Amino acid sequence: MVAEALPWTIVLNGCAILLIYGLAVPFGLLGAMAPGSAFDRLGSGVLLALYSLPSFAAALLLQEVFSVRLGLLPLQGTASASAMASLSGATIDRLRHLVLPTICLALMGWAFVARYARAAFRAVAGNNFIAVVRSKGLSRRSAARHVVANTAVSLLTHVAAILPGLVGGSVIVEQVFSWPGLGRLYLSSIEGRDYPVVLGLTLLSAMAVLGGQFLVDLLYMAADPKVRDQLLGTEAGA
Repeated sequence: MVAEALPWTIVLNGCAILLIYGLAVPFGLLGAMAPGSAFDRLGSGVLLALYSLPSFAAALLLQEVFSVRLGLLPLQGTASASAMASLSGATIDRLRHLVLPTICLALMGWAFVARYARAAFRAVAGNNFIAVVRSKGLSRRSAARHVVANTAVSLLTHVAAILPGLVGGSVIVEQVFSWPGLGRLYLSSIEGRDYPVVLGLTLLSAMAVLGGQFLVDLLYMAADPKVRDQLLGTEAGA
């Protein structure tokens, strides 16, 4: 059961992380480069509202709007029987079923990362070296690249901060959208009082979070040579 459910959870969480950073970084950068603007004020209010919205409420709202009222996306499940005739149709149908649970799972993480990215970008944009390069004729777009480059490492470390939330949110999202992942298996095991499976899934979730944090630490070392040199120098001295 775990072997069948694990790939679905990995796909869902992986797409959610890509969506979080794909939207949060440009959103935070736009707000940081134009502080106090209408976009910045409106964006801050939207992020606060999304951060306060519970996962189950967001899931029901997305289903009501995009599935029930507009009929644009499937309500639940992973595939439609009518779309299995061809490979291309099956692939498109799988992607359509993935849209709503991915958006729902990514909402809170997106709001968290975007708020942090905005604050980090504003702190770097206010440094003297940005003012110097701007005074030498550097374009706004090139200055924005310098800002992103100097905050990339700190943004990378926040992957470890959102992993527990994604793992916990998967339980609710997978149940609401009938997604056959580990979260749904976890709830069904609790309802059936299958305690060995519950304990095994709890241990697996903890190991996944710790493994993700260890991977982020490795990426942090790879992205920042100073940290890598410092750690290697400390080990050599010891």
